[in-house]
Amino acid sequence: MSHAATIEISKDILLSILDFSGGEIHDIYVPKEVWHPDIIRIVIEHPDLPEVSPAEELPIVVPTYQQVYKRQLVVVERTNPPKM
Repeated sequence: MSHAATIEISKDILLSILDFSGGEIHDIYVPKEVWHPDIIRIVIEHPDLPEVSPAEELPIVVPTYQQVYKRQLVVVERTNPPKM
């Protein structure tokens, strides 16, 4: 027996958590070409991401985040790719 469930989350909340608010999620999947149990891939369209043509393969972007202390509240902000 295990503890498991299918997690349902609003795309707007997920985009906000990832710091890509206002973007569009097109797909979420576990990569099949290489087995990495700790990696999921999310196809996101957002102005901060590289521009690609319809026939072009999407680049893999690994966002970088930093913790910012404002008063005593910790805010996590994306630093890479940079915000436009």
